[in-house]
Amino acid sequence: MNILSSVVGLGLLFTWNLAVGASSLQSHAHDANHMVFALLDLRLDSAVALAMEQLANDPHSYEAEQVMAYSYFLRSFIAETPEALATFRRYHKEATQRLNSRVDTDPYTAILIADIHLLWAMARSKHGEYIRAGWDTNRAYKVLKVIHRDHPDLVLVDKSMSIVHSSVGALQGIQKSMVQLFTALEGTVQEGLVEIDKLYTSRLESPSLIWDVEVIVLRSLMALHIEGDPQLALEIIDQLDPSLRQTALIQFFRGSLLQKLGRASEATKCFCRSWTQDQFTFYYMNLQCGISRLQLMDTSAIESLQLYTAQHPGPNYVKEAYQKLAWYELIIRGSESGYEVYMEKVLQVGDDRVGSDQQALKEARRKKTPHVGLLKARLLYDGGNYSQAAKILSGYDPIGLSVEDRIEWHYRMGRIAQAVEDWSVASFHYGYTIHEGGTSSLYYACNAALQLGIICMDQGRQKQARYYFQRCLELKPDSYQGSLHQKARTRLSLLAGD
Repeated sequence: MNILSSVVGLGLLFTWNLAVGASSLQSHAHDANHMVFALLDLRLDSAVALAMEQLANDPHSYEAEQVMAYSYFLRSFIAETPEALATFRRYHKEATQRLNSRVDTDPYTAILIADIHLLWAMARSKHGEYIRAGWDTNRAYKVLKVIHRDHPDLVLVDKSMSIVHSSVGALQGIQKSMVQLFTALEGTVQEGLVEIDKLYTSRLESPSLIWDVEVIVLRSLMALHIEGDPQLALEIIDQLDPSLRQTALIQFFRGSLLQKLGRASEATKCFCRSWTQDQFTFYYMNLQCGISRLQLMDTSAIESLQLYTAQHPGPNYVKEAYQKLAWYELIIRGSESGYEVYMEKVLQVGDDRVGSDQQALKEARRKKTPHVGLLKARLLYDGGNYSQAAKILSGYDPIGLSVEDRIEWHYRMGRIAQAVEDWSVASFHYGYTIHEGGTSSLYYACNAALQLGIICMDQGRQKQARYYFQRCLELKPDSYQGSLHQKARTRLSLLAGD
């Protein structure tokens, strides 16, 4: 569900109805624009009020119904509380029953129902209801297949189909077997890319604000999660209107892309924000603000990290936040005792469903203080300061390090060399990491194999790329295994489509 969670979670919340006729679009565009802008800026009460007003005037308003659905979804997704999920559950049941009464005469209503099922699947997945989320995805897929059969020229179906196809296509092994056994879901990564590219091309041929928002965001998400190209994803998302780029959710997405690109200073401008009373506070942005500041060795990082631990009502990323506070103590304050205090909190609070929380918990259980120089180099690398990270690493003779620290030293030298496109040096350090760290429970060898596969793939060396992606799948680290294997499987699927 990893790709589904990312793509549906950020993609569908920008979906506007594309079904109404030209004259109807003109009459509703102004109200729809206000509703969607409010939604994207997390002014959810305002968005719902505008949607209810429009539904009172036009009970068949697709835009208003979608804004209602996305508002419930966002509250559940962001707050992560049982109460928010229960509220969305009631809406999902009521809305799908009400909309089902007009499905037979209106295929666009069926698409809306499918999208609501996908949003509900994402919400359930975020709350750990993975099996039920799979069933809801299957319900959406069955609806979409019927529409596609009865209305083959209805291109809007491709939007939702692209999400399902790419998500299912990225699955492998037991996950794929279980999906095939219990659901009708099918598809490939290539199918999903072709479908969204088809819509993206048609948007360029016939520009429309409504097409732009939905298709640009979905295409950007595909570039990030399927193609693994955050730079392309950023270039695509920046095609949005400047006013939309300033809304809270688009700023969150841009900040995430900038962070992946090692542009921590720019990322802080997206993440580090104050929230107004009429906005639904997205505390995860404050956490990412703290992480980006920590990568810059900015002492104000502690304020954002502590805000998350004090205010976020949900269970996810709490362990990660305390881990980052522990790192702050170690590398900013030089306090090993402060590190230990915060790592004890990692053991006590929060959930461990997401990868970063699992990694934080494993670090806390190891009871081993990280090597300060290696940790500082890691954070500087993540923030894009490659020269300073390399300078710190070069100050250590790897021969004098412990076995684990020596493997990490080579891994981090490989990451820096890859970032500056020194492929031979990157290959040397990654090769050492895989050879010496292949039996370790740490993730370095697994990701080194993945990165070597990506390098070979980008250079057109497909056979070698397949070898390293398969090597990545053979390694079983304690941390990040799911996400690393998912990335390797996705790239193997792309190679299979060539």
